[in-house]
Amino acid sequence: MAQFSRAKYGPEAREYLAIQRYTKQESERTRAVKTLYEQLATHYARYDRKEMPAEALLKERARLFGKAERALAWRRGSLNNVGMANEMTYSRHYPLLASVYDALGQDLARTVEFFRRVDAAKPTPAQVMKKYRLDTKDSVEFIRAYEAEVAATIEAALAKVRG
Repeated sequence: MAQFSRAKYGPEAREYLAIQRYTKQESERTRAVKTLYEQLATHYARYDRKEMPAEALLKERARLFGKAERALAWRRGSLNNVGMANEMTYSRHYPLLASVYDALGQDLARTVEFFRRVDAAKPTPAQVMKKYRLDTKDSVEFIRAYEAEVAATIEAALAKVRG
């Protein structure tokens, strides 16, 4: 869209500037989600290891949710674990995906072609199940393993691009 609006309307046009502003804001928002989620995950891990009592976890979670609500423009008191997980679903690999786009000169056609090659090269579900010794695709463990393998495929392909 940015390339189209720049070519059609010029670099000073409202349309182009709006797209540039939106892209910058969403990039910042996505990075904020990732940072906040990682902080939250750190506290849950401490709780799981019995290094933090439940009361302290809940207090810290409330503080982080408040910070996240302000950063993400959520209504006060509306963010919870499910909402944060949903935000993270779309934010987890943003820095990696953005680095692909940047490495390819912010060329959309090259980026699409890159991801077509990644799609063809990624392991099959059966290969992931075998590698991780999983019995079913219907588990969170499979989803995490498959996601990790796809991300690794992207990273390997990106390393080849960078030489």
